[in-house]
Amino acid sequence: MDQMAIRLKIQKECLTDEILIYSGADEVALTLTSRMINNMKESSPKVYVKYATEAAKNMIPLYEGVRLSTTISYHILSAGCVQVETDDKADVILVITAPDDRMEEAWTQPSISPNYNAERNMPEMFRYILRQMEAGKRIAIADNAYANGGELDLIRILDKHQILMKVCAYAGWNTNGNTLGTTLAQAVYDYHFGDTGQRRNFLVERFIEDAGYCGLVRSKVTDQITKMGLGYFDAGGEDGIVAEMV
Repeated sequence: MDQMAIRLKIQKECLTDEILIYSGADEVALTLTSRMINNMKESSPKVYVKYATEAAKNMIPLYEGVRLSTTISYHILSAGCVQVETDDKADVILVITAPDDRMEEAWTQPSISPNYNAERNMPEMFRYILRQMEAGKRIAIADNAYANGGELDLIRILDKHQILMKVCAYAGWNTNGNTLGTTLAQAVYDYHFGDTGQRRNFLVERFIEDAGYCGLVRSKVTDQITKMGLGYFDAGGEDGIVAEMV
């Protein structure tokens, strides 16, 4: 009902061409910062979207209500970027790891669903990433294979090829929208300011928190603290036994 009222107000004020309504919230500060930087630099980085499976375009991610491809287009525009149809014209290649149909929670991985293991052509995707890196392209990975955490197998393969720190951006946390906005913000930063220490530190934090903690540690700790009489909203304080476990 709130969205309907807002959309009617937008139309009444003739602002349909200026206001975006899309899935996402926690990443909004990064998105607005990206847009501000692009405006200040009078630049609109060109983004090409590479899917692990083309069928993911029509998938509706967990906790969201519209198709993935639609949400991606909104995030690119909101960050002050432009989506392009071919990778040769792109300043950034945004890699999308989402499955073709039903998205699962990160704590369930590795998934045994064909959505993950058959439809996604991961060997082709990794070869594509390596080839584009050799060509000097910026690779930004929006790890939206699962909700609420990164895909551990993806991280292992990136590490196997020694390219974890060669991607210009990575995120894989909470919702698909949160992941997209965070990834694009890093890519915009790299486009304008290059490979700085701050960017690399943030990238490392994403690997540790999104993949390491959200994708692996959190579910294991949650299982253990339940047996201890603790829970998600009562973890025994900042310096308690749960913090030590983490």
